[in-house]
Amino acid sequence: MTSLSPATNSADAPSNRYEIRAGSRLHLGLVEIHPGTNSCYGGIGWMVTDPYSTLRFEIAECHIDELQVVAPNEWQGRVLELCRRWLAIHPSRSHLPVRSLWLATTQRPHQGLGSGTQWSCMVIHALMAAASGDPMGCRLSIEELARLSGRGLRSYIGLAGYLAGGVILDYGLPSRSVRLLPFPNWPVLLLRDRNTEGESGDAEKEMFQVCSQHPNAGRGAMLSLIEEHLVPALESNDWTRWDHHIGQYGQLAGKVFEKVQGGVYRSQSIQRIIETAKGLGYRGAAQSSWGPSVALALPEGAAAESIIDAFQRRLPGISITLTGGRNSGSHVSPWNDL
Repeated sequence: MTSLSPATNSADAPSNRYEIRAGSRLHLGLVEIHPGTNSCYGGIGWMVTDPYSTLRFEIAECHIDELQVVAPNEWQGRVLELCRRWLAIHPSRSHLPVRSLWLATTQRPHQGLGSGTQWSCMVIHALMAAASGDPMGCRLSIEELARLSGRGLRSYIGLAGYLAGGVILDYGLPSRSVRLLPFPNWPVLLLRDRNTEGESGDAEKEMFQVCSQHPNAGRGAMLSLIEEHLVPALESNDWTRWDHHIGQYGQLAGKVFEKVQGGVYRSQSIQRIIETAKGLGYRGAAQSSWGPSVALALPEGAAAESIIDAFQRRLPGISITLTGGRNSGSHVSPWNDL
């Protein structure tokens, strides 16, 4: 993680300074991407506690040209774009309700963990919280968050996860609805090759364009896995059932993009991680979004450090994060580092 420490003014009162903290989103794949087909852009994912992101904001009326933004370089423009969008949707306001926005602790982008959606949600949340007069009590609907952030077509799971946490079942278009379930007390490993990134931007759009020409032949099987196996596994805390079937779901999700990936998984490094997990007795390792992160839930009480050592011996140089499910949404709290 990268820590950004903006300059502070000791004369500022702490009551107008707040921070929002959000987790990361795992997305195990879309059941359909062919436009006009039932369940289009639906899927399953869940939120984890780490890596996390923090956005600090200071409440004060401010012209957008005077807004202080501290963020990774590639996100400076995106923050301003979201602020302009917010002003356009609120034409009665000529000024922003914040004078500074600081992405103070961030995960790396393009790791398959939904950073773009979480960061967009935090910026919109900060603006709405500051304008509400009750920053810690401000509540957003998923429809409002989608409209203000301009996200949600393929990232609806990220929006729902930002608001509520847990496991998100997105039933897709045409009538968008989600079902939320708590993620059990299972440790989660995030494994990735340090030297690769997932797809985004124009490259991602092109891959969707190529692969969305026909309906997904595996859609029915994926929906059955969700309803007949994954949901019951979560409800009964049955890790063995989850481990067996989430891996199958991930393979079917990868086949949707097999034409442009050159295989079920986005890269050979992802395939090596998943094959290594199988060799260690775990069938539930699955690529998150475009990767490079692979998520693997372990049984409750598992000797996680020993399992991490086993992976590192077989895959030297691999990055591994030990985390767990986040069953709550983003959190707003006062910020005062004086």
